[in-house]
Amino acid sequence: ASRTPVEPVEGVRLLRLDEPGLSRARNAGLAVAAGELVAFVDDDAAVAPDWARRIADPFTEAAVGCVGGTCRPAFVSRRPAWLSERLLQYAGITRFRERRNAVGRRDYPFGANICFRRSALSEDFPKHLGRTGSALLSREEVVAIDRVRERGFRVVLEPRAVVDHLVG
Repeated sequence: ASRTPVEPVEGVRLLRLDEPGLSRARNAGLAVAAGELVAFVDDDAAVAPDWARRIADPFTEAAVGCVGGTCRPAFVSRRPAWLSERLLQYAGITRFRERRNAVGRRDYPFGANICFRRSALSEDFPKHLGRTGSALLSREEVVAIDRVRERGFRVVLEPRAVVDHLVG
């Protein structure tokens, strides 16, 4: 499928990698990012106008190492009647309603809408887990979040940092 070219935005750098893989892409982004906060959204997600401010807000607390936002469903066509709210979580859709700490893996945010404090990340995303071609291994952000928590940082869920994530 062809994509519309991305218009240049001041302060934004677009990278193209010849070797596929989500972890590789995230690691390349980490390598060139200049800020202390590094955010990731999926290529099939659209951020809300106030998304950047909302995802960054919890980082005013030094103990916060990772923030995950809300992923709302954006359907390609009409939502199937059988697709329950519970099943939507397997498509990367979140269901939390208030800002709170993620206390265990079951609470972890999805990589489609996530931001890390660079100093909280101890190393790159594991390349063997990112989706590549027909290999559907995923959730490499779980490993990164585990590392953030092991270093003593908190993980916060911020429902006001919204992306609309394509479900189709």
